[in-house]
Amino acid sequence: MTGKPRNSRPARQPKCNSPVKYAMVTFLQDLRYGLRLLARSPGFTAIALLTLTLGIGATAAIFSVVDVVLLRPLSVTLSATL
Repeated sequence: MTGKPRNSRPARQPKCNSPVKYAMVTFLQDLRYGLRLLARSPGFTAIALLTLTLGIGATAAIFSVVDVVLLRPLSVTLSATL
C-alpha cells in the first residue's frame, strides 16, 4: 500500500513571527504528542516512571552518603590527631 494512511491529517505548521514563539509552539506540539503516546501504553509508562523514580532515589541516597562520609569535615575539635 502506497500513499498516505487513511486516517492521517496533514501536519499543521504554526504561524509565528518570532523564532522563540515558533520553538515554543513546536515544543508544546511535541509534548502533547509524547503524552498521547504514553497514554496509549500504560504498562510502558508505569515501568518507565518506576525506573526513573528508582534511579533518582538511588542517586540521591548515594550522594547523601558520599556527602556525609567524604565531603564534610569531621565535627571534632582536633581532627588531625585522630
